[in-house]
Amino acid sequence: MMVVPFILTSNFFSSQSSNEQSWGILIFSLVFQASDYFAVRYAVVKKISGQIKDIFYVRTLFWISLGLSLFIPVFHYVLTKQIPLIDQVFSEKTFRQISVERENFSKLSQIPSIFKILPNYLFTFFAPFAIVVLLWLRKIPAAVFLIVWSVFYALSSTADFPVMVLIGSIFICALPLLNSSQKKLVSLVSILLLTVSTLSGLILLNKVNQSSLPCVVNGTHVSTPGDKIRTCRKDNVVWVNPIVDRIGYRVFLTPIEVSNNWYRYFGSENDNKREITSVFDRQLSKSAANEVGLWAFVRKFPDQYLKSNASYASIDADAFSFGSIYMILVPFLTFLTRVLPIVRTRRIMLNGNLLEGFIIAQLCFFPFLASFQAILFTQGLGFIIVLILLSGRIKNLNSK
Repeated sequence: MMVVPFILTSNFFSSQSSNEQSWGILIFSLVFQASDYFAVRYAVVKKISGQIKDIFYVRTLFWISLGLSLFIPVFHYVLTKQIPLIDQVFSEKTFRQISVERENFSKLSQIPSIFKILPNYLFTFFAPFAIVVLLWLRKIPAAVFLIVWSVFYALSSTADFPVMVLIGSIFICALPLLNSSQKKLVSLVSILLLTVSTLSGLILLNKVNQSSLPCVVNGTHVSTPGDKIRTCRKDNVVWVNPIVDRIGYRVFLTPIEVSNNWYRYFGSENDNKREITSVFDRQLSKSAANEVGLWAFVRKFPDQYLKSNASYASIDADAFSFGSIYMILVPFLTFLTRVLPIVRTRRIMLNGNLLEGFIIAQLCFFPFLASFQAILFTQGLGFIIVLILLSGRIKNLNSK
């Protein structure tokens, strides 16, 4: 999701930003390959029953996860008093009106700040963990209900990515429950989904480039395939079909273009860098994502994008925005995040192979559209690492 889209669309970007982005992607690609190699080499495989018991020896984590999975959506609906998905399906509201609702349902809502972060943790950990344990206990009806409930909540904002993270996390973290043939099936499905995403992007890219529709504007103002699609949005153009269009645009074309905008904004065009202290300022209007969104999208398409637009960077583009030293530091931290949870330290096995699956899931889904600090804190990767460290120490104490 980083390499293939870049190879196929880099010719639409400026040569300097394209060159800078290629180095960023190469560095992180090598880090992911190296960290996977070491993690697999030193991993200790355990039976699922042992893995479940190793996670605190009590059911507290399961009941907390189950309770939060059930009640966070209820509280969210009550506090915001709306469900954008319902309006999108059953009302005549326009694309822009639904966009406003989506913003008010999430980052612009007046609900407590914790409810803007907890849903992320629900999709990346609490719901998948509770579902995997229910499957292990053979509570199939309860697991199915929780899957349906969580998927509905993930789709409630009308955003696509939360449900992808939710389902993907369930699949990856349920792997220890499966036999060899079932694992092969999951692998096949994963390859199929990646293939569908890539083919959707290729087909859409080819269709847009060959199009002679009046709404397609060419020139420096609109130079990328994504920009051409945006110029035709008001005409409700269906390029291939709604499914291919949605996957190709949202998953394949847009994330890599957004990342290139970061390379342009903080490098080749403006030659400015961020201060590390900027990550602690939680005001949307002062965030780098909003700066880039206003610069790259709102000014070009003011009728389509709200001023609250936040164009989040990939892990490489965000590191680049701080300066060259962070292109070394962040890959190193990413490597440690992948490897440390499964190595031995002072004869204590910091294990929890089931929990390690959540680390793998996050490093699969987020790097192409989220910064390292966002993955660590906003998406809950740091929380999962803490759980792994605690489970290892609790196991060691109980064994004495």
